[in-house]
Amino acid sequence: MSRILVTFFLLLSPLLMAGCGQGFDIKKSALMEPHLSDLDWNARYGTEESFQKVLHRQQRVANRWADWQESHPQLSDHNLDQLVAVFKAGYLQAYVWTYFRQERWQAPDGIDLSGFEKWRSTRLINHSPL
Repeated sequence: MSRILVTFFLLLSPLLMAGCGQGFDIKKSALMEPHLSDLDWNARYGTEESFQKVLHRQQRVANRWADWQESHPQLSDHNLDQLVAVFKAGYLQAYVWTYFRQERWQAPDGIDLSGFEKWRSTRLINHSPL
């Protein structure tokens, strides 16, 4: 299955299962709990792209891809596979900080940037963040 089709399925399948209406941002609504409306999402995570919001979104993508691969082991996607590896290695906070950081964010306590830099130098070859 091509990367485009896999990514499309991962992003769209929760919309189809939940029966979400039009007007949702596909990426956001596909990664949040199916029962949350846009207003619930903003109340829970805010309207800004906060560190926590991006971290949560990346965690949901990693979890969804790992679950999907368990039942479909023949599927592979370079970037999604690497995202799952980041998550399993415990570097998701450092990953989000490194690839998605915004100037107004403050670094979370205990983030292991030096460990992540060392880890990613050999494991995130030709990676494009999602």
